[in-house]
Amino acid sequence: MIYANQFHKRTYAGQLTSTRISFLGQQICLFQDRDTISKIWNSSALSSPLSIQIYTLKNFFGVSDKALAAYSGGNQAIIPTKGLSHHTHNLFLRGFAGRGLTPITNRFTQALYRHTGELCQQDDRNENQWTENADFQHFFEHFMNTSLLESVFSPLLLKLNPSFVDDLLQFDEQVPWLARAVPSFLYPKPYRIRDRLCEQLTKWYAYAQENFDEDRHVNHEDGSDPFWGSQVARDHHALLSTVEEYDEHSRAAATLGLAFG
Repeated sequence: MIYANQFHKRTYAGQLTSTRISFLGQQICLFQDRDTISKIWNSSALSSPLSIQIYTLKNFFGVSDKALAAYSGGNQAIIPTKGLSHHTHNLFLRGFAGRGLTPITNRFTQALYRHTGELCQQDDRNENQWTENADFQHFFEHFMNTSLLESVFSPLLLKLNPSFVDDLLQFDEQVPWLARAVPSFLYPKPYRIRDRLCEQLTKWYAYAQENFDEDRHVNHEDGSDPFWGSQVARDHHALLSTVEEYDEHSRAAATLGLAFG
């Protein structure tokens, strides 16, 4: 479903009109007229956050259809009465709001200070000097993103996968193609980058699972640990691991969604 602000306006009998076309087995709807768009926004069934979440997880990040069934309560044995969407929403709410936000914010601040400190230079008098950086976008993309990823997923993820930040930035550039559901045989680049990121996350999973010991490694003051990072990352993986339909690739794909967010 596409709202046509950025497209050429199409009219019928002098009026803006909506259009539906079939493309590579998919139905694409182009909505332009005010009345139709207003009705869509006022219909909860058509603008459900769950449908957007499922579309994003499937087309952006590559979660399988089998795994996505759990978001609407498909796995009642593991997640009774309510779907996975409800549980992940509550998990993220605890992890990124209220008391859960403070530990991540503190780790982000510490990581940012550490990484920007690597740029600083000191003269013979041991006084801090200004350090000029010619590319502010590079600073923002790499230092800010690295600090954010370390605050949520721990530095271990990037230590095991040194190219992860660069790959994530490349993935960000390709997301518009995935949003349009352009198939891989027409444009394989976004899918190659996405698969590479999922492989890196799977590598991190394996190392963390093999070495993590909750009794020895969890910091009970803020819930962090040196392998999974924040409690929200650890709990997210634990939740997905309880869902039978979530195989290794779909767990990594869902975690890629968290990292991208």
